[in-house]
Amino acid sequence: MDSVVLKGRNDSLALHLQDTADFTQIIQTLKTLLGKLYEETPTGDVSYRLETGNRLLTEEQLAQIQAVFEDYPRFSINGITSAVVDKAVVADMVTAKMTHRIGGVVRSGQTIDVMGDVLFLGDLHAGASLCASGNVFVMGKVSGVIQAGSQGDTRAVVVGDLQGASQVRIADVIEIVADHYDPVKPVAYLSELHTMTHTKLAELANLRPRLFKQMEAM
Repeated sequence: MDSVVLKGRNDSLALHLQDTADFTQIIQTLKTLLGKLYEETPTGDVSYRLETGNRLLTEEQLAQIQAVFEDYPRFSINGITSAVVDKAVVADMVTAKMTHRIGGVVRSGQTIDVMGDVLFLGDLHAGASLCASGNVFVMGKVSGVIQAGSQGDTRAVVVGDLQGASQVRIADVIEIVADHYDPVKPVAYLSELHTMTHTKLAELANLRPRLFKQMEAM
């Protein structure tokens, strides 16, 4: 029996994850199946509901599944159906998809650490840190440390005027801003070689298309 099965549910599509299958096999099968479906449907956005039966997905397992979908920008997950529910896990998923608007003054020695994306509108002093598990969009004044992907998300980005920042961090990669600042390239991200890279704002849609899909859904 296949560990992942595509099923039609009325007017929607579902990916049924066999609850007795090894999770490593599920990930491998999911990659193969999505790759085939992506080739067969070269245009249009497609969303799938995950059905997990009696399997309760952990945060790590959810992250692995989401990472697989990241490789297919036109595909997305529109929900998870399970015979068992962990409210804490669901709450964490919702929080991780939220964009938090943060203003005010963050003084030296202070650290703001949030789950999800951050739109920063305040004043981050030197010696202060702003950390987000997702992306960071800077529209305020920054003199301290900005970190995106604080939980290990290597596809997170930092966008904005970072001229005064002391450091930019994405996942486990650190960059001294003064050594690399370029006002023409306000987008910082990790390349496929896992190095900090900068590009123009106009390239963000091509670089992280799923980010724009999240914004449209807000």
